[in-house]
Amino acid sequence: VNLLHPFDAIILDPFCGHGGILREIADVGSYAIGIEVSKKVTRELLENNRHFGYDDRIEIIMGDSLHPPYRGDSFDQAVTDPPYAIQTTTIGRKPDDLLSEWIENQNENLVLVFTTPKEMLSNLPDNWVIDIDADDYVHRSLTRRIRRMKKKGV
Repeated sequence: VNLLHPFDAIILDPFCGHGGILREIADVGSYAIGIEVSKKVTRELLENNRHFGYDDRIEIIMGDSLHPPYRGDSFDQAVTDPPYAIQTTTIGRKPDDLLSEWIENQNENLVLVFTTPKEMLSNLPDNWVIDIDADDYVHRSLTRRIRRMKKKGV
């Protein structure tokens, strides 16, 4: 989240899960909107937000991020930790394919920050450029790759 600027923006997490990134977005003063495909996880996310007092700073859309109910130019920034199919659902899609398809369908002004396991998404869509690409060792066999990128020519 701290790789995005300005912080007074509306920031999307298209694979929000239980909402940890959404709460980080709200904590830096931005307005957070998340998409979650699982009804169970959406309920748990709403309960967490209510419990910790985030109801007024985070909006949740229950649905498929590949078929979102908003215009393509609704956001200039997105940050996500996409599903890996370990503890989350990808509704039958391969995690690499899901993220690649989502990235490919984004508008040309979007700045995207995401983190994935190091081996995930080794082939990015050709029309995107990476300006930050760093590895972050988490524990044992998990090293995450953190990337900030945007479409070429923007």
